[in-house]
Amino acid sequence: MLTMGWLSDKLGGRRGRVSVMSLDLTTKKAVGTAAGFVGFFGYVGRVIQGKGLGWLAQHYGWDPALWAVLGCTMIGIILLACLWNVRPRG
Repeated sequence: MLTMGWLSDKLGGRRGRVSVMSLDLTTKKAVGTAAGFVGFFGYVGRVIQGKGLGWLAQHYGWDPALWAVLGCTMIGIILLACLWNVRPRG
């Protein structure tokens, strides 16, 4: 079971879990739109993260870059905490 969980995570499981969660929170008519938004912003975020973190590490070193990653992680935790009690729409 642990091996299957690890393998699922390495084969894109995180992206799949986020997509399923977002699709579960929308109506049946908006599923396609929600999937498109999640995919689009996921890829945009990866581009910004790659370029931005590389620039920050190159110009200021790895210490500020890692602190920036920690700060963004905290912001993400706070934003996700706002969705803690959200229930799916029927």
